[in-house]
Amino acid sequence: DIYWNSKVCDVRAYVEERPMALLTDLSRYGYTEIANLGLSVAPANAGSLKINDLIVPESNWIGPYLNNQETLITAVDKSGFRFLGWKSPEKKILIAKGSEWKYLDNGSDVGTAWSEPEFDDSSWKSGHAQFGYGDGDETTIIDYGGSSSNRNITTYFRHTFSLSPESFSLSGFVISLLKDDRAVVYVNGTEVLRCNLPCSAISSSTLALSSISDPAELYFTSWFIDASLLQSGENVIAVEVHQNSKSSWDVSFDLELAGFDLVSTNYLSTGNELAFKVTTDAFLTAVYEPTGQCIVPEFISGDFTLSKACSPWLVQGDVSIDFGATLTIEPGVEIWMSPKSNILSNGQIVAIGTAKERIVIKSDPEYFPQSWGAITFLNTSGTSELRYVTIENASEGVLPIRDYAALSAFKGDLLLDNLILEDNESNPIVSRYSDVVLTNSTLRSKVTGDLINVKYGTARIENCVFKGNAMPDNDAIDYDGITDGIIHNCLIHDFLGYNSDGLDIGEKTTNLSVDSLTIFNITDKGISVGQNSSVTIKNALLVNCNLGMGLKDLSRVIIDHCSFYGNCIPVNCYEKNPGSAGGIASLTNSILSNSSNLSFSADSKSSLSIQYSISDNTPLPSAPGNLFGNPLFLNPGVFDFSLAAGSRALLSGQDGATPSNMGSTIQSIDSEPYPVISRIFTNPFKTSIPEFICIYNPSPRTRDLANYTVSKGFTFTFPPETSLADYETLYLTSDAGAKAWWDFPFQVLQWDEGQLSDGGEAIELMENHGLVIDYIKYEYPGNWPSAGFLEGKMMVLTNPKTDNHFGENWLAETIETLFNTDTSSNLAEMRVYPNPGFGKIGIWIPENELSDILLYSSQGKLLGKYINDGTGFAEIDLGIYDQGIILIKVGKHMKKVVLLK
Repeated sequence: DIYWNSKVCDVRAYVEERPMALLTDLSRYGYTEIANLGLSVAPANAGSLKINDLIVPESNWIGPYLNNQETLITAVDKSGFRFLGWKSPEKKILIAKGSEWKYLDNGSDVGTAWSEPEFDDSSWKSGHAQFGYGDGDETTIIDYGGSSSNRNITTYFRHTFSLSPESFSLSGFVISLLKDDRAVVYVNGTEVLRCNLPCSAISSSTLALSSISDPAELYFTSWFIDASLLQSGENVIAVEVHQNSKSSWDVSFDLELAGFDLVSTNYLSTGNELAFKVTTDAFLTAVYEPTGQCIVPEFISGDFTLSKACSPWLVQGDVSIDFGATLTIEPGVEIWMSPKSNILSNGQIVAIGTAKERIVIKSDPEYFPQSWGAITFLNTSGTSELRYVTIENASEGVLPIRDYAALSAFKGDLLLDNLILEDNESNPIVSRYSDVVLTNSTLRSKVTGDLINVKYGTARIENCVFKGNAMPDNDAIDYDGITDGIIHNCLIHDFLGYNSDGLDIGEKTTNLSVDSLTIFNITDKGISVGQNSSVTIKNALLVNCNLGMGLKDLSRVIIDHCSFYGNCIPVNCYEKNPGSAGGIASLTNSILSNSSNLSFSADSKSSLSIQYSISDNTPLPSAPGNLFGNPLFLNPGVFDFSLAAGSRALLSGQDGATPSNMGSTIQSIDSEPYPVISRIFTNPFKTSIPEFICIYNPSPRTRDLANYTVSKGFTFTFPPETSLADYETLYLTSDAGAKAWWDFPFQVLQWDEGQLSDGGEAIELMENHGLVIDYIKYEYPGNWPSAGFLEGKMMVLTNPKTDNHFGENWLAETIETLFNTDTSSNLAEMRVYPNPGFGKIGIWIPENELSDILLYSSQGKLLGKYINDGTGFAEIDLGIYDQGIILIKVGKHMKKVVLLK
């Protein structure tokens, strides 16, 4: 049936015609009848219902079921209510089947006022149902107009009845309707259902959209109606019945109105699940009681406030804010969202918390860790403002192709300040055709996508922190088609997945101003500009990006006063898509340092001009103010990029006619430093001490080195569970089994293949996501300490805080100082006996050291892990391992054991 529910014309699936005809065909199996099963929830919207595995779409539901078939009905709690049990309410007849009705059967059009209570129907005929003709079961035969080929299309019926005030204690009201062919029902002038008639205005000549026949025309179909349409005292139900054709040979009408009394009935069951057999018309009610918590209304049609006094506020399902309405949320309010629920705003949301009383929107703890939907802004009536708001556990909205972020806007302007979106199941923010301002906020994502994606509107982002992840295609900020946009004073870091950028600017973004950015640890491009976009980038610090800036596809970029450090290529202009041309860029007053590939690159389809800048890898073009050499950063090994006294970058830039410092005014990054190469021994005279490098952790925390690699000089991949404790050193060597290492107090691992060149070469250390975290290129002769290439000498970094890719920061030291150093303080009395050994060995573990005992092969492969019980002694049987060198590690302490057979 199609019926009108007083707001929209809905399509609901009720078993009436073909399904019932099918039941007739199944009579051989005993399925000769059906019965109505009515379900309701009390109080309304207190819970939801399931029939078998199907969710019942409404709080009130009626439909036909096969007789004598067991059905499992489940009551599901909604937040703010608790389930009490099942009742089969007592049915109280308010209008009985066969009642007396006034009717008009002359075929005339009575207009629209006829359904109103005050309409004068005194001239109409009276009779008892069932009304109609043609079937032989009528009580009152109505007139069809005299011509069998041109019968009346519509017959009108009215019934007046009274309700006492006590009637409104009933839990629900149900109309059961018999009609042939179709009908419209009104209660006190309000249309409540429309069966298979057009949704537009109808008249006495409007034909039903389809006809019904036996057995469907023999059964009553039931609907719940809104109790608010009824009133104490006199009420009127009006019905118009329409034929499907002027030649239809039969018509039928009868109606029953019933109410259901829950108060006087006992519970059938207090369990959420109820196995029930339908043998006749049956009505069941799931009874709930409120918990006393405040519930956000399903529809907000006017101004509404969520007060702190009533917090937490519960959202049971989707909440809709009408155009022109405003939802205000007070400081300190928590909103607890049910699974898959959304806040859908066509109006405005004003959620202004404070630093001490943030507004928090998150999953209802009862359902955690299930996520909820999203907050969506669609064609809104005004700008929504969210300040000091934390959003957690959100996912995506009702239309994921559009609403795929925790905050999703489509033609919905947003003013966002001091937001925290770090723990959601989808992207944080997306907007289309909207004006968006985001300030002083922190965003992080767990998934593939952009932390904020803005298309075809305006955008300003200032003073924000963007934290990345290791998922592919995870960008911090994506601007497409933006005009006069701003990105200012933001920190962007650790976007470690494939094809992940800090900024991704495209689709003819025009006149974008980018300044005062810190961008580091980006596996693809720190800043990507393409698709005919124009951008000015000033005062940016870009560290440890595979590409500092990738400029392509006819993009036009001005770069000024930027510092690049540790990027494979700081600035690269190229044609990405054939026929789109390359990038057009000018670079001034900038520092390009410690690049592991080139200082800059521009293909034949691109243009890159560089002036008043300094590099220390690839010499810059011959142009005004360009320099080559060490820019003398103060302590770049610990991310301090201040310019030391004597730096050639000081006052070597040019702002108009005024000298200025090259590089960015942003001079530090608050992050733990990466491990650095701190010793190199090439063993040019092939002594008994094999060649090696030393890796030092300058950080106060342990570094996990699993799957780190050395890809130049020699090849090596660090095995699982390899780590460097705070300020600890680790050695990579060509021969970890050499006698020189037997009593060495530090970790020693053997690289896979290759050897160090005596005359110099590059060594590149990459972390597990593919970022180059340390790159040096030693050479002889050159500016590296020449004594370090002599017999018995090694090269030692003077200070791990300095830039280790400059030879002047290294000195030569005698190799014996490393192997003859008293290491007892490092060992702290850790001993292994016997050594060499044949089987069981004893390990005396330093006091207070509770780390597990790890055994490694000389190649660094983890052989076993043993529990340290804290007694200070352990006994391990090494007889199960192959003969050779075994490394025993407990926390920072390491010993080598020679295992004999």
